[in-house]
Amino acid sequence: MIDKLESLRLIERRPHPTDRRAKQLVLTPEGVELRERLLKVLAEEPLFAGLTQNEQDALEGLLKRALSRNEALQA
Repeated sequence: MIDKLESLRLIERRPHPTDRRAKQLVLTPEGVELRERLLKVLAEEPLFAGLTQNEQDALEGLLKRALSRNEALQA
């Protein structure tokens, strides 16, 4: 799966800054764009129809925070 995402240029592998054994997976600009589009679609899908608007907003905020934290760790 990682190889497929990499071949689609959605992610790239980078060396870990402190652990030479590990690689980090980082979203490319194309990957970031796709993630944003997916977040918008997910917010509109029936999957979330059972949630109140406040619950949807809270979930979106949590997902964005988690993704931002992941990006900060990758930098």
